[in-house]
Amino acid sequence: MDDKMAANFAFLINKNNHKDFERVIEELNTQFNEKLNFRCVGPLPPYSFYTLEIKKLQYEEIDWARKRLGLVNDFVTKSEIKKAHQAMAFVLHPDKNPNVPGIEREFDEVTRAYKTLWEYCQEERCSFNEEEFKKNSILVRVRQ
Repeated sequence: MDDKMAANFAFLINKNNHKDFERVIEELNTQFNEKLNFRCVGPLPPYSFYTLEIKKLQYEEIDWARKRLGLVNDFVTKSEIKKAHQAMAFVLHPDKNPNVPGIEREFDEVTRAYKTLWEYCQEERCSFNEEEFKKNSILVRVRQ
């Protein structure tokens, strides 16, 4: 990658379709009159690929998770999220409440709320203000 490269994509194609794929690349070059240069490099081994996960977070889900963990401030730190989860998980753990109906569901909700907020809070401190949320509502993760 360099500053001239607009994008870099990887496609997993059947070997039988490789020639057709190269033909389409050439057609794109022709269509764009070489203003964009399309190149095909490969085949490459599958272990060199990454998965890019893009997720649009919903404010309602973040707000639900915040309330479920009892977080009332507009700004929290990751350690506050973790402490709130640990405190609630300790109280609601099914092993501590073996005869309480629905306790597993409540415990699972608290865990889901924790995971939701942990995923949302990408920095040490995050905001639950709806306007601030809109600035951070797209989550991008690279997985190998």
